[in-house]
Amino acid sequence: MNMTTANHYTYSARAAPTASIPAVSRRASTQKEHKTVEDEDVAQGRIFWLPLREDLPERAVKRAHGKGAIEEGIYNHPIVILSRLAADRYIVHFQLITYFQGKRLDEIYGKANEFHASRRSWDLPIALAPDHPDATSKKSKKRFLTLDLAGKATLR
Repeated sequence: MNMTTANHYTYSARAAPTASIPAVSRRASTQKEHKTVEDEDVAQGRIFWLPLREDLPERAVKRAHGKGAIEEGIYNHPIVILSRLAADRYIVHFQLITYFQGKRLDEIYGKANEFHASRRSWDLPIALAPDHPDATSKKSKKRFLTLDLAGKATLR
């Protein structure tokens, strides 16, 4: 089974102050067009599609923590909303969702070195994917939990 994860990196998406938030959009697997998302739809745990970089306003996506460039690979992917700032409702924090092109997390970062352990710690599996490879004890299973989708939904 593929390792589906929510990438533990967090970013902020900033949209112009309007009635809707165009920085994230819903996209069905068969749809090619992007739809504007209404403010009330953007809530913790909701999954959206982050458009291509060129379809977003300049600097719409930035890191929530740390420094450095935004990886090109985050665009045109599903994301899960983590939170919205109470002081500025037009900023959302989200994490990338990826299938790792059908590979398991321990196949990509399988070495027993600090770099691979750090990279594995950024990701959490989404059920029905195998448990996180570092969830080997009761304590580590709390840190590397498996996310469940509401209503017995599954990702394809």
